[in-house]
Amino acid sequence: MSDPSSEAEDRNEVSSVRPCPDCSLPVDVILESKDGVRFAAHSKNLENYSEGFPPAIFVSSSEVTPIVQIEEHSETVQLLLGFMHLKRQPQVAKLSFAVLDALANAAEKYFIHSAIQLCQVFMAKNVEQHPIEVLHYAAKHSYKSLANRVAFLTLDYTFEDMKAKFEPDSRIPYLWLAYKERWMVALRSLLTSQPPAGNLHKGGVQSCDLWWPFYVAVLHDVGSSLVHLRDFETTVSRNLAEIEACWQCSQRAIRWGNTTAAKCEGTWYSALENHSELITRHHDSASFESTLTPSIIMADSSSDAENEVSSIRPCPDCNLPVDIILKSGDGIKFSAHSKNLENYSEGFPPAIFTSSSGVTPIVQIEEQSDIVELLLGFMHLKPQPEISNLPITVLEALANAAEKYFIHSAIPICKVYMTKESLEYPIEVLRYAAKHNYKSLADEAAPHTLDYTFEDVKPKFEPESRIPYLWVLRLSEVNLIMKIVGV
Repeated sequence: MSDPSSEAEDRNEVSSVRPCPDCSLPVDVILESKDGVRFAAHSKNLENYSEGFPPAIFVSSSEVTPIVQIEEHSETVQLLLGFMHLKRQPQVAKLSFAVLDALANAAEKYFIHSAIQLCQVFMAKNVEQHPIEVLHYAAKHSYKSLANRVAFLTLDYTFEDMKAKFEPDSRIPYLWLAYKERWMVALRSLLTSQPPAGNLHKGGVQSCDLWWPFYVAVLHDVGSSLVHLRDFETTVSRNLAEIEACWQCSQRAIRWGNTTAAKCEGTWYSALENHSELITRHHDSASFESTLTPSIIMADSSSDAENEVSSIRPCPDCNLPVDIILKSGDGIKFSAHSKNLENYSEGFPPAIFTSSSGVTPIVQIEEQSDIVELLLGFMHLKPQPEISNLPITVLEALANAAEKYFIHSAIPICKVYMTKESLEYPIEVLRYAAKHNYKSLADEAAPHTLDYTFEDVKPKFEPESRIPYLWVLRLSEVNLIMKIVGV
């Protein structure tokens, strides 16, 4: 019989465990993936960045490093660990959809909040290419707006297609059947009812010879895809060329498109409302809506007034001890926790966590209170703030502050939403991209700034910035090229 201690040593051989790159933390737990790959991990990080690993796994009854087996494959485990370190997060944008899907579901499963929102954004980008998979993800994790957005894109699939993508005991495919049936009823109504009457032709007839080919073409389009039923007005417009020579038929067609589109839109929303069970949440969670060193204000005789609880904003749903106070540029004080600042940010030097007396230190930072509140939301073990609808001024300030304080849980999602503003706010996006060396984003935003003047661009940058002058140089090059090609 083999010696258990020697077996334990074999299991923990360093050569069989993948180390974490650029990490000096002690390895005190090993994660073993479904395909048998072992990863060096740290109980401190699992506890700080995830709510899904129970504390029991961090306790070993012997000196042997515990090995925790999890269901995810090695590629997913490696990505998850990347989100549970104080460093730049993995680049989700470059992942294949299969890997992204696995990562997004695993992030939800283990409550890794630094990964959840970013994964949600990139899953939403795949609604057209992978509608069933995105619907599965949205329904499983209660993302109702995403489920609503993608649901109609699944209408051309079969029940067998849907069932194959969901768990054997899932009710979603059956609810989906009822949802699709409403659209089939709408289609049958369209096929069996006459279009609304139009202006009569010469001789008192309802239509001319052009109407029938047009009518058949529209029904053919709708029959080829139920998606065309929701966009029925567009479907009609696409075929109007068939009858453009007849004013009466054209007007009748437009009226048909308008009235049917309105009916179908109503069907769409009522189906969603009546089948809200499509969303089944598997856990409850709250919803959220170059650096300068922060300066420390150590209270003296006025410390009692400085630290009065009534003047300090508490952190919602948080029971960690308050051992540090952040004071915003507009004078608002926020309760904070040195543990979180240290775990989620590389921008607050350790010195600020040390007080020479029993007084809670107050750290003065430049950012306004709305930005400080958002930053703190990214430095807690809970769902991240919702930033998709922030005004550009707030979003840019948050994005810059996240970079300034190296808050890696906020940096990627801020970059995603700044990228989305390239067309509407190109100067602001160019400024952000240039400041933080995001070359591809700068290249994306720059062409949209070419209609601006130097006077527009210069005030948007710091007085000593070279960017406006480089921008003028680029504008001159573009103008020269346009002259050469005769534009």
